[in-house]
Amino acid sequence: MSFVARVIRPALILFAATTVLAVSLGAIAPPAASGRTRGTTLATGTLTLQGTTPRSCPSGFSCQAFTVACPLLEQLATGTLAIAPATGPVRGLVVFMSGAEGEGFWSTEGTGALSWLNGLRSDGYETVQVAWSTPWLASAPGEFTGPAHLACRPATVIRWIHDNTFASLRLAAPRTGSCGFCATGNSGGASQVSYAIAFYGLGAILNAVIPTSGPPHAAMATGCLGSPGFTYSPGAAVIIDQSYGFTGSGTTGPCQKRDQTQMARWTADSVETGGSAYSYPGTRVQFIVGGQDTGVSPAHASAFRDALVGAGSPIVSYQVVPSMPHSIAASPDGLAALRAAIESTS
Repeated sequence: MSFVARVIRPALILFAATTVLAVSLGAIAPPAASGRTRGTTLATGTLTLQGTTPRSCPSGFSCQAFTVACPLLEQLATGTLAIAPATGPVRGLVVFMSGAEGEGFWSTEGTGALSWLNGLRSDGYETVQVAWSTPWLASAPGEFTGPAHLACRPATVIRWIHDNTFASLRLAAPRTGSCGFCATGNSGGASQVSYAIAFYGLGAILNAVIPTSGPPHAAMATGCLGSPGFTYSPGAAVIIDQSYGFTGSGTTGPCQKRDQTQMARWTADSVETGGSAYSYPGTRVQFIVGGQDTGVSPAHASAFRDALVGAGSPIVSYQVVPSMPHSIAASPDGLAALRAAIESTS
């Protein structure tokens, strides 16, 4: 992931390429269990549109602020939807989730990304970017939530976009695996879209999901415990711990400490082991990773891929783009691969 430790640490890129394959909390200790039954589909929350837009809007997009309230989360999350209609005959809608903790728009992650989105619009795809004002991975101090429950936030946004923006297009049902209604995200954004199908049942409405350079929240225990090829960077371990309420400068949580007593918790919250669904008969899942990604993102992505293949999900692929670094939006070849994935009809 380029999972970046917001406030506490400087930006750090996380994950390394694999081979080609087609606060101080003082005496408070984290609990040993995740507080939910493994394998149950988690409920999405409620999205409420607001009257203000708290950030500048990408050129060509219309922006709308929102709040999300989720079950079992103490804090409301706030963010902005940036929506741009298709300029060609309408074929579908694609949701874009940005990396790290999701606080920027996807189009700001590469100099050519905005013009690339305009090209996608001319090909008939409405585009919706999601940027968080409250980081989607931010848990209240001392709130032992974890990323699986925090992923209610992006899952709620994706469902709302489907039920409102996409539904208003009144498109005929697409061919299986075709966009349709699709979602993609890079690094931490890949975790957002992956949790949506694995934990929140959104494979029922998403025709295709395209995680790029992730999801880093697969194989969490492996990353936190320092296994070769999967070890989270110090900044990434901070973000994992923040999602369990270990916030504040100087705080050291269990992932940073490589605390083996938390293995069951990490396994229950990991995107490829604790979810309710891993076989998606009507959803194409296409992973795109970079051959020049020097972190461990491809290894974590492969863990989620293996879970889907093992569960019998029928439309799964894993693509390595040799020239692509961690950020797909910064790679012309990566963007070409993503466009081909979005426009694929199978």
